[in-house]
Amino acid sequence: MKNKWSPGKIVGIVFGVTGAVFVLILSLYASMRQMTRNIRFLDIALGGAEEENRDEEPDERTDIFGDQEEPDWKEEWPEEDWLKEQEPDEIEQWEDEPFLYDYPQEYDGEYYEFHDEIRNDLSYQVRKERFADFAPESVNVMAGGEYIKVICTDKEKEKRINNALFQEIDEVYDYIAQVDQEIDDELFLMYEVNCYVAYMDADVLSVAYVEYGYLDDERFDSCVISVNIDMESGFSMTNSQILQIDDEFAIDFRERTIRQNGENDNLDYYTDQEITELLNDEDSLIIFYTPLGMEVGFNYYFGWVTVTYTDYKRYVNPL
Repeated sequence: MKNKWSPGKIVGIVFGVTGAVFVLILSLYASMRQMTRNIRFLDIALGGAEEENRDEEPDERTDIFGDQEEPDWKEEWPEEDWLKEQEPDEIEQWEDEPFLYDYPQEYDGEYYEFHDEIRNDLSYQVRKERFADFAPESVNVMAGGEYIKVICTDKEKEKRINNALFQEIDEVYDYIAQVDQEIDDELFLMYEVNCYVAYMDADVLSVAYVEYGYLDDERFDSCVISVNIDMESGFSMTNSQILQIDDEFAIDFRERTIRQNGENDNLDYYTDQEITELLNDEDSLIIFYTPLGMEVGFNYYFGWVTVTYTDYKRYVNPL
């Protein structure tokens, strides 16, 4: 539908880049990346090493270019030393001052489209940080983009939140390190991460990572990763527990997809039960709050699809 195609259309896998065999190899590593998520989640559930280290600050990325000539796209970012000079009680005064980045706050679309909803009137602040790095010992496989960093008076909570937000960037680095082993030296692979503050208030912060993989400028992969933070505790929400999703929900989701996105032949390959599974799987589920309500969808073989739920509260899982 006219207002929805930008964020919700299905992004097809681009074939013919270097042949079907190479695409299958990349698909294999995409599956390995999902398996990595499962393993990390299991480690946390069992109180493993990941749980012990979750309060550690993310590694600071140094200048990745060394003695090489810097690419044209590398941007100079504003000096951030002023943040170190701020006392915790001064953060409360920021709501009356313009923040580092000024984003448009008005949005009146019928369906959600990816954009930033950054507010300056809360007890915490958010800022965008850029990252870029090559895979280890590589000059032709790299990842770059942006992520969100939170600043608040409770430094322990701030650390938990930022570790949760940076976890996806860590997984992107793991992914390109794996793929680098199969990339021919004549090819260049770039994994791009766009990050959006989909919603923020005193209780919830919702962030969406929209990711694209390019091989010699041809797109071969895309996905959306959603992170929802309980701002009272500073811990990530379990996305699959936010809504009650069953086969009836899946049938309704399919109908809403047609209304909002238009006909999607790719979904015809999936039964209602399979869509239910995708919407309940923590690895495939896409779910985040927006000013319009909630965006719900999933990643799958053909890309990703989302639907805007203005009436999401009727499906909320009771606590």
